[in-house]
Amino acid sequence: MTAAAKKKATSTKAKKTVTKKTELQAGPTGEPVEMERISVPVEAVRPDQFLIDPASTNIEEALFVAHEVIKPMHTIREKQRQKIYRKGELSPYTGTRPDTDGTGITANVDLRDSSVKIIEYTGRVPAVFLPDAAGAAW
Repeated sequence: MTAAAKKKATSTKAKKTVTKKTELQAGPTGEPVEMERISVPVEAVRPDQFLIDPASTNIEEALFVAHEVIKPMHTIREKQRQKIYRKGELSPYTGTRPDTDGTGITANVDLRDSSVKIIEYTGRVPAVFLPDAAGAAW
């Protein structure tokens, strides 16, 4: 299979980065054929970092799901520049990191770590939080 990428377009929304490529691939008789390939990277979310609407009994009924995670401040700033995260003030997180290796040991986070605790939210947003949704109904 020959992969000669001719065109590449990337669109980014929240955590989803969809990439479209046009590639030359071998057709059924061996001749080169242009094929479009779409790829979406997947990020594993640890169960203790996954938040779900507590009123729901399954993910389809949930009004929201979220990923709560501690990330380096430079990573958050880069995602703000890329417009993946909205712009805003960042405050260093000084709490504790969860047990990540099953030993039951948690680590304190120091200000020198320059880490930020964030919640990546996916779901419905109340209209009061949307500046252009005055009087809008769900």
